[in-house]
Amino acid sequence: MIERAALVAIAALGLVGCDNSSPQATTPMVLTDEQTGPKPENYKSIIRAAIPGIFKDPSSVQQTSVTPPRRDKKGWSVCLFANAKNAYGGYTGIRATEVIIKNGRIADVTDISDPDFGRRMDDTIQQLCNEVARLSSREPL
Repeated sequence: MIERAALVAIAALGLVGCDNSSPQATTPMVLTDEQTGPKPENYKSIIRAAIPGIFKDPSSVQQTSVTPPRRDKKGWSVCLFANAKNAYGGYTGIRATEVIIKNGRIADVTDISDPDFGRRMDDTIQQLCNEVARLSSREPL
């Protein structure tokens, strides 16, 4: 009986080494110039050109400001603050939107003022946008 238990234990230990799955590649915390392109000096014009795709009523956008680009794990992140009309025609108040720029083009847009944002993701991006806005002067778009 003891021999059988010892044999089972040895077999189990042998199987532990049979997992040939490779460890998942880790995503770097900050991307390099090769991955994101150089810092977009023309970030304001890139965002201005993208406004029709960001807001439901682009002609209503007002009180806009942006933070300078900062590199993060997704690309060059710019926080856009703007007041615009929603689908019902009412102004929403100033809302924060994270715009990711890679290689001089918009790669992603996230409305971080969306009430569902906290349920979909953690609020790290919103805190970061607010902190960047507090520490650096927001510039008019």
